[in-house]
Amino acid sequence: MTFGHWRCQPWGTGAHPHRSLGITIDSKLTFNEHVDNICKKANSCNSRPAFISRNTKKCPVQVKATAYKTPQLEYASSSWSPHTKRNIDKIEGVQRHAARATLNDWSRPKSTDTANVITSPSPTQYSRGSSSSMLEFLGWKPLEQRRLHCNLSSMYKIDQDIVAIPATVYLQPVTGYTTRGHNRKFVVPQSRINAYRHSFIPSTVMLWNSLPTSVVMSSSSLATFQFPN
Repeated sequence: MTFGHWRCQPWGTGAHPHRSLGITIDSKLTFNEHVDNICKKANSCNSRPAFISRNTKKCPVQVKATAYKTPQLEYASSSWSPHTKRNIDKIEGVQRHAARATLNDWSRPKSTDTANVITSPSPTQYSRGSSSSMLEFLGWKPLEQRRLHCNLSSMYKIDQDIVAIPATVYLQPVTGYTTRGHNRKFVVPQSRINAYRHSFIPSTVMLWNSLPTSVVMSSSSLATFQFPN
């Protein structure tokens, strides 16, 4: 068995990004290339609406929605979750494209045309041509919001010792009496480097500290850990 010498090179030391466990890591930890890669792959899956449409022609909308889902957009997102508008918008664009493909609606919105409102047996409806209205109609939350929820769930697992990540190593509890919020807050690590400031621990600790007391203290298990939208 051969072992490529490039695998022995520390991450980020070379001129070219490294790929490990499906994540493309660049020297500045911007994850721009990783976002480009997963969006390209997801769009290539969603660019075949004729195939999916032909095989799901008589299926309900929710079945079609499942066919267009792209799990690679959320794979290991806690390690690369973007903070720049460029990457956030690019990922959200993939979901908007999938929503249009699911409803087979490639038109442009017309604000004053009431005939463009599509209704369903449920109380919900969407405006033809509006991707944001389509997402609401399908019940698809923004992927940025889903990533934040994923990060909070991971933080809960660390706090409750559910995963093999020692909280005592990475998290420092806030000492002293606090008059605001819950009493399970952690110290937010400080850094002048964006790559670290927006990484999982610092960014998620800030979000965790801002959760209502009822969310953090009343949750007896991950299944009951419900955070506000």
